[in-house]
Amino acid sequence: MIDFIHTKFISTPISDILEEATDACSILDPGIENQPLSEYILQTTFLKMTGASEQKLKCICWEMASRDYAYRYSYTTGNTHGECSSYKDKNDIYKELIEQIKNIDSTFQISTFFDNKQKIINDIKTDLYNILTNSCIETWVERGIQLSKAQSSHDFITASQLKLDEKNLFESSLIESYTTIVYKHRNRCAHNLKSFQNNLPTLRTLEKTTYVFENYFYRYLLLILIDNIFIKLYKEYNRLSDIIPK
Repeated sequence: MIDFIHTKFISTPISDILEEATDACSILDPGIENQPLSEYILQTTFLKMTGASEQKLKCICWEMASRDYAYRYSYTTGNTHGECSSYKDKNDIYKELIEQIKNIDSTFQISTFFDNKQKIINDIKTDLYNILTNSCIETWVERGIQLSKAQSSHDFITASQLKLDEKNLFESSLIESYTTIVYKHRNRCAHNLKSFQNNLPTLRTLEKTTYVFENYFYRYLLLILIDNIFIKLYKEYNRLSDIIPK
């Protein structure tokens, strides 16, 4: 059996970070007096989740490099994944992981592996609702939760937005959502850009139909969705690596 030293970390859902945050806030009453804490806690949790996601993908790359020496050479000499935070970084590693799986099992079909996209989305939403129920964070992201439950043109994430083929994680509209709402916000928070920028959106920004997604519940949901996809693929890669002869 191949001993992958990062398997436990990679297989641990980043939703655990959100659960830890709700536990830490359990001593707080969900009243208006604790509202000033909301942005600090929501942003800190968001950054911890993005950081864990980035480190996971780096670990996945290193585990693939530990098994496939040709991949190791290309990864160590021409790595273009950056911090593994942009959509391009994540999508490139997604493609590489699928390629490594197919190198072991040529019959592997990604469309069969992810045969029920809507169930993936629904399960993640349910897990999020359960984690946040009766917590301060639930009240702080209540608008996002209500929007995610509404059956409307502003439905948060739909199965049609998940491509999950051999080349793409997302369809173009979800790529745009990730880039503008998750990745750019990650950069604003990580580099403290708000310290010298106006903290209020412009009217032009407010009038965009996608502005409803500018909330932490959506950001958490999208991060956990990506994490869930990589966990499932990595577990399959790990399983196949264990059964091949040395």
